[in-house]
Amino acid sequence: MMYTWQDWEQKNRITLNEKFQEAESKGLLRILKEDFNIKGPDLSDVEVKQLDNAIGRLLLNEPVQYITGKAFFYDIFLHVNPTVLIPRPETEELVELVLTSPLRGKTVSILDIGTGSGCIPIVIKRKWPEAHMVACDVSREALETAKNNAAMHKVEMRFLPCNFLDEQERRRILSQKWDIIISNPPYIPLQEKSKMGLNVIAYEPHMALFTTDIEGLTFYKAISEYAVNHLEDKGSVYLEMNEFHADKIQELFSSKGMSSKILNDLSGKPRMLHVEKL
Repeated sequence: MMYTWQDWEQKNRITLNEKFQEAESKGLLRILKEDFNIKGPDLSDVEVKQLDNAIGRLLLNEPVQYITGKAFFYDIFLHVNPTVLIPRPETEELVELVLTSPLRGKTVSILDIGTGSGCIPIVIKRKWPEAHMVACDVSREALETAKNNAAMHKVEMRFLPCNFLDEQERRRILSQKWDIIISNPPYIPLQEKSKMGLNVIAYEPHMALFTTDIEGLTFYKAISEYAVNHLEDKGSVYLEMNEFHADKIQELFSSKGMSSKILNDLSGKPRMLHVEKL
């Protein structure tokens, strides 16, 4: 059957409205049209097959970003797949915080821990070309995705495989000192898994989301211990964090003699921490 985009959209908006709110259905259809580069008005058989397949996957709760392989972050598009988290708008605020650093424009060394798709260091490198950027992740598949994204945006940085929770490994692989350390680490306690949406649980990488400790502090402890010896004097750590444990995360750094400030996101939630080594 020959479809125009308008006919296909009208038919499938009704289908999606049975599962999603109308505004969300409209947004999903817009993303499919843009990301699949549908020019219309007439759809080819190949395009109809591709779009019908996407609708079926949406109805199974698969995130649209994994269906199209694209995610928008800050001011760029990135390749994404189930080996990496889909970048969140809240993380854009972390990037914006880093870009307010008084060191911006200077030649500095920056480490991104748990880089995933590479969204954080790629945007920062584009805005701060003088920075020497290094990104690490325990997942080699994630690092390949990040490398491809960096190449797509023509930015140069190093990508290192590293299990940051292994103290000996992080000391060996990440032995230098840094002016800035950034991380949006896993911080959701595993027991909270049941509270999350099926689109997250069934499709996004659990190692990038969950920790096995009750309060989700495992990575913050490791980062605070690492920063003591690997952050330059007057250097900074910028973290995204669990809003419900912000005070405890701050205390991890304060107990090691570092100054820190909790910052709210645009929703008024304590979601970021800026640490300075005095």
